[in-house]
Amino acid sequence: MEADGPSFIHLLVPCPKGWFTDPKYTLDLSRSALETGLWVSWEYENGEFKLSYVPKPRRHVKEYLRMQKRFQHLTEDKIEEIERVTVKEWDYWKEMNERKKIILPWTASPAYIMM
Repeated sequence: MEADGPSFIHLLVPCPKGWFTDPKYTLDLSRSALETGLWVSWEYENGEFKLSYVPKPRRHVKEYLRMQKRFQHLTEDKIEEIERVTVKEWDYWKEMNERKKIILPWTASPAYIMM
């Protein structure tokens, strides 16, 4: 409310009907999304990036995915692939938190820039 300009809030709100979960697990799902690192809570204010929550330790993504029937088709290999990607992405989130600025997880090669 005290921001001198627009604000944006991005929320995760589980959908029991679409996610095929019992509504009584809504809070558990939200917590699991944060604790597995699949949902990242961060802030950007006055040009400074900051993680609002860092799961310690970060739980395996399987815990979140298996809570929902919408992901029942995922094989163990696919879940492990999602876990590997999540680990890699968290390296970027941590780096941004340390630098206090948003960085892109990739850089264009000099040859591409020249084109």
